Amino acid sequence: MSKHTPNSKFNFRLHHVRPRFKSNVENVLGYMSFAIAEQGARDTESFNDSMRKAIKEFEDNSLKTDKTVENWRTEIVALFALVQERDGISHGTLIATELANSLDLQLFFKRFISTFQYPGGHLKPQEIQKLVGEAVCFHPGRWIARYFCAEGPCTESHYISAEEFCHCVLNDLRVTRDHEQISKTKARILQNRISKVKYDLGGDVIRYAKDILDYMILAGLLKVDLLGRYKMVFKAKDFLEALAQSKHFFDQYISGLNLKAIHALKVDWIDYVNNTAMTIESISFTDSQNSQQALEPSEEPRPMIGNTKSIGDYGEGLALVHEKAYLDNNERSDISHLVKLIPSHLAIGYDINSREVDDSSRYIEVKTTLSKSPLVLNRFHMTTNEWVVAEAHGTRYFIYRIQVTDESTKLFIMNDPVGLYKSSAIKMVPRDGADISYADNVVEEVELLK
Repeated sequence: MSKHTPNSKFNFRLHHVRPRFKSNVENVLGYMSFAIAEQGARDTESFNDSMRKAIKEFEDNSLKTDKTVENWRTEIVALFALVQERDGISHGTLIATELANSLDLQLFFKRFISTFQYPGGHLKPQEIQKLVGEAVCFHPGRWIARYFCAEGPCTESHYISAEEFCHCVLNDLRVTRDHEQISKTKARILQNRISKVKYDLGGDVIRYAKDILDYMILAGLLKVDLLGRYKMVFKAKDFLEALAQSKHFFDQYISGLNLKAIHALKVDWIDYVNNTAMTIESISFTDSQNSQQALEPSEEPRPMIGNTKSIGDYGEGLALVHEKAYLDNNERSDISHLVKLIPSHLAIGYDINSREVDDSSRYIEVKTTLSKSPLVLNRFHMTTNEWVVAEAHGTRYFIYRIQVTDESTKLFIMNDPVGLYKSSAIKMVPRDGADISYADNVVEEVELLK
């Protein structure tokens, strides 16, 4: 076994902001998206104070030092482009607003990995200046997509490890500056495997490479086995192929810019990330027949990427089946055909017109969230129309909160949200409708029937 020694001619370490909340990143970003979106546009000083207050109120943060809280705030802003600041006025970005509205964390990370690059505005100006000086121009998500999709068909043995990605890709100027053919990099990686090369794993050497791969897991694009081998998720092939062919890149960091000029580009960087991110297609789902055909043998029918149905449609379909099964199980098969999915273009304030066992109406608005791990975030957004209709129907109006993760799909039901608000059982913040926050005891977890 030989030891990997970086070629000093081509070795150049890349790094980025590493959030202190990475182990709980989905819950933190979901929570902070509401805190940011609810503020609207206001002077930067008070906006930042509100962010700090929200961070302090998250889970066990009350005893965190002011320095730690400030680090959280700057990491959220710098790395994830959730806040824009112009002329002393700050506001939540399109990404922050959509995340608060949908809580689709998988889509959020798809957009993140599709816009993450070196050099990028997530770095300090002096670091950007160093990258420009080395002529680094690298899009790691796109490179990984090409690694898996652009060099022939993928097989179960096709993988990359964090240490390989670190030493042979992320820190190698032949890749990040010279853009050598993927086949050459892959050949070097494979030869190292044959030679049983031992990579340096000490300290924080590979953590930046691992971050990128882990974000792609959160995006539903990669998976990792117990040996630390990152592989393509079969269902994500269409999206990865599209990412491999994409060409967007923020190219305003050019040679000759001083630190002040680089700092001034932060506004343009945030705009670029948000405008580009909004072109990334939503997570979508196939029907059960198609999904069974598309799955690897070991996989369950799960969310698909790049098809026609959105995550909302998927959740509504689950709720529709649940309602009909409920009536069938309660000897009301004679009315289960009356359970109807309302076409979204009608915008009547709920998704499903269902029936109770006594044949009275049940109006259901479905809120579906998609994340890698279960969310502990008890929040969701209602449009103005949904709130008005909920008030009109009172106890006949229900919120079905469907949470889809890698491990499970769960259903939580809330009845009469407006009534709960009026009785102070839940909290509501107006924002193009209503942001709802609630305690566990106001929803009922119900087995999702099939």
